Amino acid sequence: MKNKWIASIFAGVLAAVLLLNVFTPYVQISKSERRKLAPFPTFTVAAILSGNYFEAFEKYALDHMAFRDPLRNLKAQIETKFFGKYDNNLFFVKDGYAFKMDRDFNTKKYTVIAEKIEAVYDRYLNGMRVYHAFIPDKNYFIREEGKYLFKDYDALVDAMNAQITHSAYIDLFGSLTLEDYYKSDLHWKQDSLGNLMKTLENAMNFETQFEVSDYTVQSLSPFYGAYHGGVNGLVKPDTITYLSNDAIQSAIARHYSENGVITNKPVYDLDAFDGIDGYDVFLSGPTPIVEIQNPSNTSGKSLVIFRDSFASSLAPLMLQEYSTITLIDLRYITLDLVGAYVDFNLQDVLFLTTL
Repeated sequence: MKNKWIASIFAGVLAAVLLLNVFTPYVQISKSERRKLAPFPTFTVAAILSGNYFEAFEKYALDHMAFRDPLRNLKAQIETKFFGKYDNNLFFVKDGYAFKMDRDFNTKKYTVIAEKIEAVYDRYLNGMRVYHAFIPDKNYFIREEGKYLFKDYDALVDAMNAQITHSAYIDLFGSLTLEDYYKSDLHWKQDSLGNLMKTLENAMNFETQFEVSDYTVQSLSPFYGAYHGGVNGLVKPDTITYLSNDAIQSAIARHYSENGVITNKPVYDLDAFDGIDGYDVFLSGPTPIVEIQNPSNTSGKSLVIFRDSFASSLAPLMLQEYSTITLIDLRYITLDLVGAYVDFNLQDVLFLTTL
């Protein structure tokens, strides 16, 4: 009788798990993991005979398992609190912030960046006001921790500045703290850039002065940052706060695709918040070239930013100084093609690179 009860309970558990998974709602995107989930496989005879159907179904079943996120979090809690594991595939949590170790750090990568800045200057920027700045990643602020993998930031900055000879260096490291970054993401928070903006204003001789109080503060949540899935939810999702005013609301962001098609979008793309990466609310995410036209500024001043994703949230705050801001991401367009879309003619130029 005892064996029958054990078998009955086991069968009941299997049935309950099956029903839970059958009735778990189908979703296309996991916001906590920031990826598309495997779709339900198409049933065909060929797929059955080849075995591909069962392989695809297994991926689907794993992605749509009931209570997937709580179970992933429970696993992470057990590994860190009971077994003392301090990272999960190089992701770790320190002081309530999620970080990622840079195991594949390669000095050559940054040497290439410095060489590219010089190449851009020689090709397009001769005689223009050119600046460059490095954005410290979150690891910079806990770099004294011995058990993690970190770069030598000071040596890296010195080496890159030694190679960059046609640009004025703006030191941003002292203008940022760990609290200026999202807990679950690698990026900085737009509403925390007051000190950084003052540093840029002084270095680039801005006429306007940035104050958060001059903007309307608006929020979107929950924001699952790029590191949230890496630490299996050991940090809570963030809230994206974005700053708006009449100039930003009236500005038009012209996105140039790789095939030359131009798409006009708002500076803050609120629809993008519901996609895979909520940070895409700032300038709609990665684009080869974006030109922001600011009709409220009639000074005629223009700025070109050679950038990565951090500049997407910084550029709107610089609209008070410029009539036009053009952002160029050389990860998505070759240097040879840039001149076909951008007319370089005595603009201010800023290179922003994350270290």
